[in-house]
Amino acid sequence: MGLFGGRKKDKGAKDGDGGKPPTGTEAAAGAPSLDDGPPTFSEKDIISARKWFKQANKLVEDRNYEYAIECFLTGLKFWPEAVEEGHLPLRGAAYARREIGGKKPSKIEEMKHPMTGKDPLQALLNAEWRWSRDPTQMSYIGGIVKNAARGGYEETLLFIAPIYFDAAKNAKKLSKDPFVLLYKSYDDAGNRCERRGDLKRAIAFFEGGLTVLQVLNQLGGLNSPYRVELKDLTTKVTIIKGKYGSGEDFRGSIKDSDAQRDIHDRERMVMDGARLEELINDAREGWRANPAVTAKLIHLVDLLCRDETPQREEEAIKLLDDEFASGDNYSYKVRSDEIRTKLFRRRIRKALAAGDKQAAQQAKIELLKFELKVFKERADKYPTDNKVKFELGKRLVQARSYDQAIPMLQEARNDPKNRTACMLLIGRCFLEKGLHAQAITSLNQAIKEHELIGDELGKSLYYWLGRACEAAGKPEDAAKAFGQVIQWDYNYKDVRGRLEALEE
Repeated sequence: MGLFGGRKKDKGAKDGDGGKPPTGTEAAAGAPSLDDGPPTFSEKDIISARKWFKQANKLVEDRNYEYAIECFLTGLKFWPEAVEEGHLPLRGAAYARREIGGKKPSKIEEMKHPMTGKDPLQALLNAEWRWSRDPTQMSYIGGIVKNAARGGYEETLLFIAPIYFDAAKNAKKLSKDPFVLLYKSYDDAGNRCERRGDLKRAIAFFEGGLTVLQVLNQLGGLNSPYRVELKDLTTKVTIIKGKYGSGEDFRGSIKDSDAQRDIHDRERMVMDGARLEELINDAREGWRANPAVTAKLIHLVDLLCRDETPQREEEAIKLLDDEFASGDNYSYKVRSDEIRTKLFRRRIRKALAAGDKQAAQQAKIELLKFELKVFKERADKYPTDNKVKFELGKRLVQARSYDQAIPMLQEARNDPKNRTACMLLIGRCFLEKGLHAQAITSLNQAIKEHELIGDELGKSLYYWLGRACEAAGKPEDAAKAFGQVIQWDYNYKDVRGRLEALEE
């Protein structure tokens, strides 16, 4: 049986050591400190892993995604840092499996693949097994992040952390928990790299941490406990970059033979651009040889989008659009629209970073127009999908198309996961239309059904209830709603000023 059950091992993919875990497992389990460097893998381990990856790729071509995923995971047991050869193509196979109707893991299957335990490698592989069955599930991606950080699998962490960050940013309910996990993972890894003198990689992790801290501060408002940490980490990165800028000081910090591995890793990171180009060319040839295999195209698209190079992203979009046009597989259109959305959001971030508020606002308007078109199209394509209706309803509210938004959100609220958020938006629409009584009724009903106390959605519900009561000429009710918000978050929006105005 393979690592996760299923068919027997292929003779061409035998491991050579009876399935003994790689050296890195022993290191991660606590033998030498991770300060000495990330887990290492013998040439024998890597050869064994590549045999399994080769078998996995053959199975992908045969569209046997279930066993292909098992083979990828078995290879990753020997070489868990194989991002380009293991994790990336496994992700492609996972999406392809989903497209042909692959089921999500059951509760029993989840119990058989726990994401916790003493062995971080096994927990990592279990998390990735779950992820392969449901590649958009946040908790599974978080399990990979947590265990990659715990086991010192730095290449894997650098691969999966941005995926988790994007998923957390685009989640229906924005929560600080994923960002806290990301920040801790980035910070722990960065500190280890700094202690062993690998300053280039330390900078990579710390800069990831800075990005996460910015989001945590936005979520926390003026009272965010992470403001001091953001300031301190910014200073730290500046100092490290100063040290790294001096090649003599940098190489002079290496005091023993073990640190020579760090030089090799740094030089390999410098070669990432050339290596990525090589991998893209290989993936492009592989897809052209097997254009009917969905996973081949997904793998190529993932590589093209990996370093946010506009020319490569445009190639990815064209490939997806062409495949959609020729075969009417709508999942390709969905993926190309996701890439276009990221391009818009990057434009917004760059404009804001440059202090060009006008350009940022223009990009936001263009993004909203684009997303309205996208979600209207998806709503037509999937008329019974209430999640799509919810996303369209949100954009219609942003566009102030309240008469269109209300019926769309009324349908979308049949989805229990988005019901409260829909009712909040419906209440806001009624308020904007001057239907104050209806707004109050909708918001009170949403508050009654909302289970979490004091979370972001809860604060928003009470805030807009206060606004609706205020507009309806009910100052006492408005003050009561605003007073509840201020008990949770003293600096929430303009609630303090509105409450003070009511009490004058």
